[in-house]
Amino acid sequence: MAVGPPLAYLDQYIAIIRSHNSSGFSLDISGLLIVANVTRVFYWLGNRFQTALLVQSFLMIFAQFALLYVCLLYRDASPSTPGVIDPLSDQEAEALTGGTGKTVRKGTRPGNLWQWRGFGSYVEFVALLILLHCSMFLVLHSFEWYVTGLGFVALGLEATLPIPQALINFERKSTAGFRRTVLIGWVGGDSWKVIYFFLTDDNSASFKACAIFQLSVDCVILLQTWMYRAKTQRDEATRQAAYSAGVAGPAAVAAVVGGRSSPEGSGRYEDNGV
Repeated sequence: MAVGPPLAYLDQYIAIIRSHNSSGFSLDISGLLIVANVTRVFYWLGNRFQTALLVQSFLMIFAQFALLYVCLLYRDASPSTPGVIDPLSDQEAEALTGGTGKTVRKGTRPGNLWQWRGFGSYVEFVALLILLHCSMFLVLHSFEWYVTGLGFVALGLEATLPIPQALINFERKSTAGFRRTVLIGWVGGDSWKVIYFFLTDDNSASFKACAIFQLSVDCVILLQTWMYRAKTQRDEATRQAAYSAGVAGPAAVAAVVGGRSSPEGSGRYEDNGV
């Protein structure tokens, strides 16, 4: 129960590492999950729910930070350039782009919220969020409305989870880069959530409404997957071809430099690249 939801993103994590390309997956998904689960942890301090769900929140935070890291590592990276930007270093980003900012698109949100280049910026944001929660909890923990509000905020944020992915799919008219396993996990988990809320007692109408809304957006993404299937296939083929060419190029140079320019040697490098 605690491990299942975080593991749903493992395939997405592996796919990004293998392809060296994180385009098609919305960073806002990780942002929403991190903020929602941090909020849920503080809700647990005021209203002790199941320990397994608390463990799940910690595991989800860790999983999303790991996913966020690889997304930044391979965001807008050229497949022919193995030395992609390390998200830990803004200075390296400036050096690789020549200060033009072409490698990473500049955000249009206030303060470039959740569109920063450096991984450290995201860590600082979450650290400030935790500090804010700590301060407010110390002052307001005795008020029931505050503790209840934390639960509603966490649930409400999770209800909006599929929206960023639906928007990016609509913008690109493709679902390339977004793993089907994540979508299956969403649909399965949200369907179970709807059934649970309606078949058990003491669940408010807002809980049921949030669950239905989230499942509805999941269905929209399912529809997008079918509508954009042709372009998705073309995009996936292009991504694979570009990555294969990018790996084969440097490998071939290394083979020549190392004196292994035989056809057998070139074949081995090509196979390893794929």
